[in-house]
Amino acid sequence: MEVLWKIERFNRSTKERSEKWLRLDTATLDAVLRHKVEWCLERHSIFSRDILRYRCLFQHAIESVQESWEADGSHDRWRLIAVHDYAEDDEDKEISFTEIARIVTGEPDILLVPPGMRPHDMQLHYLASNTPLPPNPLDHIHLTQQEIDTLAYYLRDATELKEEHFFRNPPSLHAQGNQQWLETIPVENIRSFVIVFRKMYMDGEPGNYVKACDVYVRHFLNKRVTDWVSAERRLYEDFLSKQASFFPGMNPPYSFTNKCLIDAFLYTKFIHQPQERRIRQFHGFLQEVGNADRLEFACYNAMLELGRYYSRLQWVLSSELPAYLNHTGARPSFDSPPFVNAGGRGSRLTKEELEAKQLHERAERLGYELWTKEGKPEGDLPAYVARAESLLRD
Repeated sequence: MEVLWKIERFNRSTKERSEKWLRLDTATLDAVLRHKVEWCLERHSIFSRDILRYRCLFQHAIESVQESWEADGSHDRWRLIAVHDYAEDDEDKEISFTEIARIVTGEPDILLVPPGMRPHDMQLHYLASNTPLPPNPLDHIHLTQQEIDTLAYYLRDATELKEEHFFRNPPSLHAQGNQQWLETIPVENIRSFVIVFRKMYMDGEPGNYVKACDVYVRHFLNKRVTDWVSAERRLYEDFLSKQASFFPGMNPPYSFTNKCLIDAFLYTKFIHQPQERRIRQFHGFLQEVGNADRLEFACYNAMLELGRYYSRLQWVLSSELPAYLNHTGARPSFDSPPFVNAGGRGSRLTKEELEAKQLHERAERLGYELWTKEGKPEGDLPAYVARAESLLRD
């Protein structure tokens, strides 16, 4: 694999910005290192910072990408990469874009923030200072048993949600001509995600998202964080009330809100046997969108957007609540560990997985016997194993 890496370059003396291209032929690396580099590129985005661990391997700079590209006819071996928010100075050391801006402008307090950061995120991470806290601040927090349970329920369920396969493997929608179709991981993973999702989404649940936000903001002391959680809640409720769209925020929007879209699916497809009113509502949405897979895709995108709100609050509570419980000796009134694969749960193969494993092991033995009988032709063992598996399936 030929890897071309575009890197932003900044000269501290002249204050000029440019770019440089580095090249690495992974075939020149030893086998272990070659597979590590290629696997890193296969697993991660072409803009991921994970490749930085192998920066020392990229020593060969090239003058022209076009010339290098045209000099090699086998373009399928090439991989072009870059890294977001990464630059190097004239000594090949990383330099932040904030430092570049300060050098160029002469303003020591100027600040560049990553793209996509929202105003209240900037306040939390860069602009707001921590609230002066009293000595032993946990002594000043007094939660009722119901409030402890609200936060504990929420923390348990949000932790489970972050481990759900569907949360980490979002769906995709394909189009060819007038045809559009949805592609997802198995339906049982979607159903599992929805079961956990609804606990934080439904108003009647004791540990839903809104109630957890309210308890946190009301009792915890660091105003920098409580202000951020308050802003998150406002944006969350604003998103629910906004008109739904194919992707969150994409125009043109539909006539119904994100909340109506999510409710229509929860009450007809997942949670309850649907009432006539919900059925009519769902078919009205379907008629407007014009494609069942497109409507389902829009619903999943809206649910995953809410899931990101749930994940961010989980990040706050995952340290705050355990610290409070350890300090006070208080406990939730229920057994609160997340229900995840641990101990013996998740270790047993399904019947189908066990049969596939047994079939493959049998095919390996049969393939070896067939290969041996034919005089062990070099490099042909995998083909004999594949043939054996086909014979056994028959």
